[in-house]
Amino acid sequence: MSNLLSAGVMQGLIGAYTSVQQANVSMSVYHQAKTANDTETAERALGYATDSMTDAQDSNDAAQEALEKAQEKAAEEEKEAQKAELEKPKKGETKPASAKPNSQNSEIHLKHPTDRIEISKEGKEYTNTSEAPENTSGAESIPVSQPDTVENPLPEILANAQKAKTAPKTS
Repeated sequence: MSNLLSAGVMQGLIGAYTSVQQANVSMSVYHQAKTANDTETAERALGYATDSMTDAQDSNDAAQEALEKAQEKAAEEEKEAQKAELEKPKKGETKPASAKPNSQNSEIHLKHPTDRIEISKEGKEYTNTSEAPENTSGAESIPVSQPDTVENPLPEILANAQKAKTAPKTS
């Protein structure tokens, strides 16, 4: 999201903070005048404090309005950015090829390396016939069979561990 602290928001926040600080000073003078039984100064200080708090509320309202406008603007910018992102071609997509391929270089160049395999002559013969190729390496060939089901050894291990815990110890 874009920056929500626009100039209007900052002005409102700073104005509210300054007004609250002025009200604090006025309230301090009010308390000093009240303890000194100076009613005229106390009333004047209370008036200043009231005015400062009213200004602080006005600045707070202005900051709130500016923040709402900034949020709306940020939401619109976010929507536009998402729309632009959807319209962009993806990284993996390639541009349409030209109608006439390059006669000198007809290889396809990929951006990422790929693995390549080569099938041996025996392998090609094996795929063309139903029989396996002869073993030319001299090593013994043993067929491997896959068991139909694989048993889970965990229950047996847990049962043995439980028996070992409960069995009386003999030394």
